[in-house]
Amino acid sequence: MLSIILVSFIITGAATYYNFIEESESYHKERLSRKESAILTSINYYFYQEREGDFFPFYTKAFIDRINEFSDIHALTINLFDLNGILITSSDFIEYENSGMEKFVSKKVLDDLENGKESVLLDQMRGEEDHLAVYSYLRNLEGSPIAIINLPYFFSLEPSKQETYSFLKRLSLLYLIILVPALALGYYLTQYITKSLRKIGEKLKTIKINQKNEELQWEGKDEIGLLVSEYNKKVAELEESAKKLAQTERESAWREMAKQVAHEIKNPLTPMKLSVQQLERTWKDGGIDFDSRLERFAKTMTEQIDALTQIANEFSNFTKMPKTEITSVNIKDSILSVVDLFKKSQTEINFSINLEHENAFVLADKNEFIRVFNNLIKNAIQAIPKNQEGIIKIDILSENKSWKISITDNGVGIPKNSKNNLFVPNFTTKTTGMGLGLAMVKNIIDGIGGQIWFESEENKGTTFFILLNKA
Repeated sequence: MLSIILVSFIITGAATYYNFIEESESYHKERLSRKESAILTSINYYFYQEREGDFFPFYTKAFIDRINEFSDIHALTINLFDLNGILITSSDFIEYENSGMEKFVSKKVLDDLENGKESVLLDQMRGEEDHLAVYSYLRNLEGSPIAIINLPYFFSLEPSKQETYSFLKRLSLLYLIILVPALALGYYLTQYITKSLRKIGEKLKTIKINQKNEELQWEGKDEIGLLVSEYNKKVAELEESAKKLAQTERESAWREMAKQVAHEIKNPLTPMKLSVQQLERTWKDGGIDFDSRLERFAKTMTEQIDALTQIANEFSNFTKMPKTEITSVNIKDSILSVVDLFKKSQTEINFSINLEHENAFVLADKNEFIRVFNNLIKNAIQAIPKNQEGIIKIDILSENKSWKISITDNGVGIPKNSKNNLFVPNFTTKTTGMGLGLAMVKNIIDGIGGQIWFESEENKGTTFFILLNKA
């Protein structure tokens, strides 16, 4: 509202000023035109009375007196030029000299008159005054030009400007009278509207999907009332959607948990089964190292069964996956335990292990740590084609305050289009499995403040790197 008032005032003021100036200039031009017509009529009448044949008394004293008389009557200086534009006479030679005007008519004016223009009007400035000058032909009875008459007309726009300024002052006062009530009305409307909107805004801030949200009360049926009505509808819809979302999330969480539990249980079962079968063959063959193999087998199986038992117990109690119990874990012991399990069942795989650091301790959950290496070594084995001799190399390196673990295989590698999604849940490059293994590995490593990444080249192999803080 205020902007409209201010803009309308500026536009009205500018239009008024322009209109006053235009009207003033138009008035003076019309006034000069009327005087020109009257003077031409008077001079022509005089010529018709006084001329002798084709002779016109331009240079007689009587003519000059009559020119001065016409000049006094119309309050204008009258200048007379021949057809070549040279001054013949003037009603006021002194003013003519002081005005600095040329003693001849410009070529442009002569050309315009010759080309048929009845009169030529020039608009110039002289000091602070506007100067209008009109040129036209004096004609004989046959209509042929015999001389050029010039009427200079000086006027000032200052009176018009003063009148305009006075009008604009009155207009400003009028707009000021309008502006004050508009300010008051605008303030009231702003407070009325924003109060309602602030109330709605405060309610919107308190909306939560996991709690019951209160509806707004509004008695009016105006635009705010429509807004409140729509808000109340959305609150009801939100509550219904929240219930459905909660149900969907619970179902999804149980599905994901079931997938992860199944994945964690399946991982060690196959190598455990093969280890049992191998131990059985050793016993039947009467191997001399049966006792030592049985001892290692019992230790490895016990650790794997403990991990599986913990998962099963937690799941059977309708709780989340096993709670993390951070302890000091020796990387070497965990890796040897997992490698020993797979070594017995994967005789075609050559394991190269560099475990020079006896005391490579980190803070982690022991069972989760075993699951990490179960997944990574199993993936490495599955990446090696059946008709190829497999090599899996495991290194533990010390880097300042961290342990860097690398697991390298000579398998098929990871395709370029799969690298960005390798740690995404449910993504897999294998024909079997649910794609949870590497996602779980990354979550475990991230959970203990570590980092995991990989480097891979197709048909040459893959290396997974794990960086963990030293305990």
